[in-house]
Amino acid sequence: MKKFIKKFNSGFSIVESMVAIAVVTLAITSATSVVQNSFKSVQITRARIQAMYLASEAIEFGRNLRDSAIVSGSTGNNFSGSVNSFANECKNDGCFVDVLSNINKYGKCNNDSCGDIYLTNTKYTSDNSEGNKKTVFNRRVYTELSGDGQELKVNVTVSYTVRGFSEEIVLDSYLMNHE
Repeated sequence: MKKFIKKFNSGFSIVESMVAIAVVTLAITSATSVVQNSFKSVQITRARIQAMYLASEAIEFGRNLRDSAIVSGSTGNNFSGSVNSFANECKNDGCFVDVLSNINKYGKCNNDSCGDIYLTNTKYTSDNSEGNKKTVFNRRVYTELSGDGQELKVNVTVSYTVRGFSEEIVLDSYLMNHE
């Protein structure tokens, strides 16, 4: 009696294995690329939102100066005192503002690093003291007082670079002397 032995070709050939590995590698690489681009988009969007808040904060700084002058009765027919000083400091080269310092402060820009924003443990500041970490943001405030002294244009430019993407956020506000 003869025994018939069936020979089965089971398993994968080396070519089939290589094709399968290539397909899996391509799928993993594509997924990784999508995830990396998503993280980049999230970081850019987060920076854009923070830049908008920093620009709005500087506009509010100007409004606060105006409103404080009105409440104290020191404006009269034209802006005067702190508003006038703010307008003069920031009119040509711009100025920095430090909204959350103990005393609201601002100062004329004299160099390229003027307006750099630093992070303390709890807040953003223009104070570059040791221990404060430099952020990606730079904020400059420019002002222009109207000829009749009744209107102050406040222009804020916040620039930043995140993961090779650079952008400037620009906000303008016109503050009227309501006295």
